[in-house]
Parts: sequence; structure tokens; C-alpha cells
Amino acid sequence: MKVLSQAVLLAVGAAALILDIEGLVLTHSGSTLRSSRPLEWNSRQLGGTCAESWVPGAFGASFQEYCVGMKTADGTKLGSLCIKSVVEDDTPCVRVRFGARNGATLVSVALGVFKSCNNEDLPTVPHRFPITLDDSMAGFDPIANRVDICLDQIASASGDCCNTDTCIIAKAEMIDGSSSVMTRPVDNKDCENDEDESGGSLCSVSFSCMNKIYGSEDADVIFGTEGIDLIYGLGGDDKMYGLGGNDIIFGGEGDDEIFGGHGNDAISGEEGSDTLLGEDGDDFIQGGIGNDTISGGLGDDSAYGEEGNDVLELGEGDDLLDGGLGDDTLLGGEGDDTLDGSSGNDLMYGGDGNDRIWGRFGNDYLSGGEGDDFMRAGQGEDIIIGGYGRDDVHGGKGADLIRGGHDEDIVLGNAGDDLVYGDEGDDLLYGGADDDRVFGGEGNDLVHGGSKDDTLYGGEGMDRLYGGAANDLSFGGGGNDAIIDLEGSNSNYGGAGHDFIRSGPLDDRNFGGDGDDQIYDEDGNNSIDGGDGDDEITGGKGTDTISGGLGDDFVQGGSGADFIEGGEDDDELRGGSGDDNIAGNSGNDLLYGESGSDSLYGGSDDDRSYGGNGDDLIEEESGINYNRGSGGDDTIISGSGTDYNFGGSGNDVVDGVPIG
Repeated sequence: MKVLSQAVLLAVGAAALILDIEGLVLTHSGSTLRSSRPLEWNSRQLGGTCAESWVPGAFGASFQEYCVGMKTADGTKLGSLCIKSVVEDDTPCVRVRFGARNGATLVSVALGVFKSCNNEDLPTVPHRFPITLDDSMAGFDPIANRVDICLDQIASASGDCCNTDTCIIAKAEMIDGSSSVMTRPVDNKDCENDEDESGGSLCSVSFSCMNKIYGSEDADVIFGTEGIDLIYGLGGDDKMYGLGGNDIIFGGEGDDEIFGGHGNDAISGEEGSDTLLGEDGDDFIQGGIGNDTISGGLGDDSAYGEEGNDVLELGEGDDLLDGGLGDDTLLGGEGDDTLDGSSGNDLMYGGDGNDRIWGRFGNDYLSGGEGDDFMRAGQGEDIIIGGYGRDDVHGGKGADLIRGGHDEDIVLGNAGDDLVYGDEGDDLLYGGADDDRVFGGEGNDLVHGGSKDDTLYGGEGMDRLYGGAANDLSFGGGGNDAIIDLEGSNSNYGGAGHDFIRSGPLDDRNFGGDGDDQIYDEDGNNSIDGGDGDDEITGGKGTDTISGGLGDDFVQGGSGADFIEGGEDDDELRGGSGDDNIAGNSGNDLLYGESGSDSLYGGSDDDRSYGGNGDDLIEEESGINYNRGSGGDDTIISGSGTDYNFGGSGNDVVDGVPIG
């Protein structure tokens, strides 16, 4: 069995002794028992003096004795180990007493002494004074079973350990490593002067206990106490229970199960595939090497999976979960949690609360759950679900699938060909770099495509779509939408509702769809269709093809040679400054050629056509029409109805007859 030494530091005047106590070994009912109970003995300064300090010549100094004991589960005391300061022949010493009782046999005691304290770290190799027991010491005898370690036994006795308000620190250690777990260390309430000799202290003494417990290389079951325990499982598949107190537990090798119990515990599974439960308190848990399962329980816990494919579930409290290496599963639970997948392909669920989730490296799955979550996927091809709450979601590098979920979300795809869904709520969505597809979903959404060839869907609600750079495809969907794409050659579809569409200087295609739409185009040879509804369309520069569609439409062609048609209802069509072709088709239409040599076709029904400047052609099919050539050499052709034709200035021809 591995037994770790525990030092005892005693300040005596200007010098100190360091006593190394390696163990008290008993036998009871045929089993070998090793008890564990470090004792912290702190004496604070009072008026500039230390309680356990000694001045040469001060004979009769009397100091308090402190003991620790070992009991069975039913409370039977088996052995004790006591420490106190003594003065022998004007020389400071440390007295250690030990013994066994109630059927236990004292097998061995190992003691040693380090060189004197000089306020530096303890030496790695102690100067030892071994103690050998004989059979006459089997029963407990507080006088016979003792050893005094005195200052004059140690060379170079110098140094000052009383330079802080803690003047004396003493620790006694016993070991409980039996695999049968027949004994348990005494509780805090037993860590008192139950084996005192007479004497008092010179200043107040604070008294606290810390238990150090060791397993073995076998499969052990180890129980702590209600106090502060330091537990080492060592080898084997161990079960360890910290119980009460702020415990420190190391699993060691093997597939261990560790239960922290009450208190703020620190747990490390170390090697093996371990199951670690912090339970109550604010716990710190490390999985170590292997595929570990970590549960925090109550409190604000911190869990680190480290190496292996780990499962971290922390439950209540504001928790920190770090998966580390491997493909991990992180479950946040209640509270405002922080989840960090680190490397590997991780599954992360924030649960309730306002969570912060980081995917980092690998192809990760991130789910925010309820609450207003902050989510960053990092590198890799990730799946990100915002869930309920107002979430802030970034996809990072890689082709990501992102769903904002319920409520008003901010979603950024970043690098990679991303698929982004706003879902419910009034969302702010960015495709980012590369070729993205962005869906607004329900709500009044703001949708940005980014720098590459993007596809944007507004969905339900009053949406605003910005294509950004490159060649984009935008669909407004239901609601009164605004589509603005001033870069690239784009295709924009307003869909249902009264939509606003504005395109840039290159060759675009704009479709208003249902509703009363406003469509504006700048430079470029564009194709525009107002669709159903009373639309307002402005073509701009370039050679445009414009169809008003159904409804009473207003169309302004702009400066290029445009082709404009009005559709079935009563339209107002204006050609602009280029040589335009304008067709009213059905309905009572108003046609203006404006500047340029234009061709105006009134179509059926009652139309009014004005050629404007330039040599214009005006032609009617039927109905009662009013046609005026204005300036230029115009040609007017009447239809089958009643037409009123005015050539205006210039050499005009009306129905084949030259006028003026």
C-alpha cells in the first residue's frame, strides 16, 4: 500500500522541528487496519508571542496535547496518536504518543525527523530516526508508547517559522486502506483532546481537522467523513464517498465512481472511464484520461472532461462545462451555464437559463434551450439551435446549419456555405461569407446575405432583405417586404404583400408578385414584372423590359430604350428619354413616349397616347382614343373605334394621310 508522508511543523522559539509521521498500523479481528486523520494545529500570535514558543531558561513550560484516534463503525476506539511540545533539560522537543486498545494490536509506528525549518520548502530527503516497537507495547500505554524528538538531535538548527500569525502547524496522519472498509476515520467532533495530559496553553488555539484517506491497488470502497477529506483511490475500480465537508478526491487508475457529497468538493477521476458526481455544493470536477461521466448536482459547479469522450451534466446552478479533447456531450441544465466543447465533435445542450456555448473545433451540435443564449460554433460544420429566448448565435467557419428558434434572435453564419433559419420572432440574420441560404421564418426579420451568392427568404411578416455583394436570389414571402440589393446581378421576388424592391447598377430581375409594389432599378438591362396589384415601377438607366401585370400600374422607363407593357387594367406608362416601345394592352391606359423616338400601342379600350419629342409611332386597336404626336415627324394609326388624332408640329402622317 502506498502511504504518503505528512509533515508536522512545530515552531519552538527561533527554531523549529519538522516531524514526519508515516503511519499507525493496527490489527483487529484478523484484519490489518490503517487509520487516516491529519490534524491541523494552529496557534496564533497573542501580544507578539506564540503559544508554543519557548525561551531557554523558562523552566516549567507546559503545552497543550492534541490527539487523533481511530474507531470502528460502532464507535469502539482502537488506537490513538498524540502530539505536544515539551521541554527536556532546557531543550525543546516534540513528544509523540501512540497505542492500541479494545482488542486491537499495535503492529508498527514509523516516525522520522526532517532537518530544521528555514522557511523554505520541505527537503525531499529527510533525516530519519526510526522507532522499533517490541511485544511489550501491545496494549495502550500513554507513558511507555511514546518518543521525544528534541532540537539538539538535529544539526544546523536554525530558522524562524514564527514570522506570520500562524506560529505552529502540526499534522498527524493515519491511513485507512483496508479493502474491506471495516473502519472509518473519526468525525470532526472526535478531533479533540481526548487523551490530554495536564497542562495549558499560553494563547488561544484554533483547532481544525483534515482527513487523508488512501485506497489500494485493489477495488476499494472508501468513505470520507463529515469534515474535510483528502482521498486517494490509487489503483482498482474504486467507489469513493466524500460525505460532508469540502473534500479533495483523486480517483487514480481504474474505472472509479466518486460521490462528493455535501460541501464544495474538488474531484479528479484521473485515469480510467470514471463516473464523477459532485452532488451538493460548488464543485470542481476533472475527468482526466478516459471516457468519463460527470454530474455536478446542486450548486455552481465547474467540470472539465479533459481527454476521452465524456458526458458532462451539471444540473442546477450557474455551471462551467469544458469537454476538452474527444467527442463530448455537455448538458447545462438549470442556471446560466457556460459550455465549451473545445476539440472534437461535441453535443452541447444549454438547457434553462441564459447560457454561453462555445463549439470551438470539430463538427458540433449546439442547442441553447430556454433563455437568452450566447452561442459561438467555431470551426467545423456545425448544427446550432437557439431554442427559446433572445439568442445571439454565430456559426463560425464551415458549412453550418443554424436555427434561431423562438423569440427575437441575432444569427450570423460567418464563413462557409451556411443554412440559416430565423424561425419565430423578429430576427436579425446574416449569412456572412460564402454562399448562404437564409430563411427569416415568422416575424418581421432583417436578413443580410453577405459577400457571396446568397439565397434569402423573408418568410412571414414584414421583412427587410439585403443581398449584399455578388449575385443573390431573394424572396420576400408573405407580408410587406423590402428587398434591397445594390451589388451584383440579382433576382428579387417580392411575393405576397405590398413590397419595396430596389436593385443596383447591373442586370437584375425584379418581380413584385401580389400586392401594390414599388420597384426601383438603377443602371443595367433589367427585367421587371410588377405582378398583381397597383404597382409603381421605375426602370432607370439601361435597356429595361418592364411589365406592369395586373392592376392599375405606374411605370417610368428611364433613359434607356425600354420595352414597357401595362397589362389588363388602367395603366400609366412613361417611356423616359430613350427610344421606347410602350404597349397599353387591355384597359383604359395613359401612354407617354416622352423624349426619344417612341412606339406607342394603345391596345383595346379607351386610351390616351402622347408621343412627346421625337419621331413617334402611335397605333390603336379599338375604343375611343385620344392620340397626340407633339413635336417631331409622327405617325398615327387609328383603330376600329372612334379616335381623336393630333399630329402636332412636324411632318406627321395620320392614317396614311400626310398632315402639315
